[in-house]
Amino acid sequence: MDHVLVQEVIAKERETSLSALQDVNPELKAYELDLGLDSAVYLPFARSRVRGLIYAGRNQGAPPFRAIDLDVLQILTRQAAIALENALLYTELRDYIRRVEESQQALLGAEKM
Repeated sequence: MDHVLVQEVIAKERETSLSALQDVNPELKAYELDLGLDSAVYLPFARSRVRGLIYAGRNQGAPPFRAIDLDVLQILTRQAAIALENALLYTELRDYIRRVEESQQALLGAEKM
């Protein structure tokens, strides 16, 4: 998918439909048809240092997204953003603990001298 298009969706900070994006990028319809999709929705997320995009599409002939579908996708998008942020925070915490433990070992080694 076009990197510029993804940035535009993320900048909007709200869900965007395929039809709304076709005006921005005329090549998008061909891309969607190549994938066999009739309708699609792009859901951007941003939480502190985590930004991204969740994309959902419906096959040709399938009914379009309903309001309840969008509600569920928005909930999943928010939960995904929280999970990614938590993973980042966990990694940072684990690295911090490792550095503290290394410092403690160095202090203990210096005391024994």
